[in-house]
Amino acid sequence: MNIVSLTIVLTSIVSVAGWLSPRLVETFIGFPYGIKRHREWHRLLTPGFLHADMFHLYFNMYGLASFGGSDWGGSMHYGSLLHFLEHRAYLYPTELFLLCYVGGMVVANVITYQLHGDDPGYRHLGASAGVCAVMSAGILINPFSKIFMLYIPFPIPGLFFLLFFLLSSFLYRHSHTQVSHLAHLVGCLYGIGFITYLEPQWVANSMSAFGRQFF
Repeated sequence: MNIVSLTIVLTSIVSVAGWLSPRLVETFIGFPYGIKRHREWHRLLTPGFLHADMFHLYFNMYGLASFGGSDWGGSMHYGSLLHFLEHRAYLYPTELFLLCYVGGMVVANVITYQLHGDDPGYRHLGASAGVCAVMSAGILINPFSKIFMLYIPFPIPGLFFLLFFLLSSFLYRHSHTQVSHLAHLVGCLYGIGFITYLEPQWVANSMSAFGRQFF
C-alpha cells in the first residue's frame, strides 16, 4: 500500500470515527480562534482528517486517488503525482508527495487562521486544500489529461478544467457557504508553485506542448 492509499484509508477511518464521536470532531476541527487564544497548533493539520459526510469524504478521496496515484489503479489517465515522482527517480518521492498534500492543507489553514482568528464561531474541516494541491500539480504534469465535469457529457483537457476551477474559486472566495473556495484557491496555487519549483523544465515543456495543440 503506497502513501496515497494509506492516506485515504487513514483519512476515511478518522472521518467515520468523527461521525460517531462529536468529541473527536471538536478536538480535530479547524478552529482559528482556538489556535490564536489557546495555541492549539494541531488544528493547522487535523481538519484535513475530518469530513462533513460521506459525499464530502468520497469526493475528496476520489480526487486524491486519481491525481495522487493510488496503487488501487484507475489513476494513470490523470497526471499522477506520486507515480511521476517515482518515475523521475527522486530519492524521496513519498516525502515529496506529503510535502505537496500536507503543505497545501497547512498553508490554507494558516491563511484561514489569519482571516478568522478573532471569530469564535468559525470552524472548518476537510482535505480539500491538500487535494487541490495534488490535483493542480498533477494537471501541470499532464495538462492533456481528460477530466469529466458534472453536466458536461464529454471530457475536457485538464488544464482547461484547472483554469475554470481557479477562476470560480477566486470569484467565490468570499462567499458565505459551507464550501471553502478560498481553501481550494490556496491549495491549487500551492500545488502549482510546488511542481513548478520542483520541475520547472517539465512544466514549461508541458505548457508549450499544450499551447501548440490548442492555440
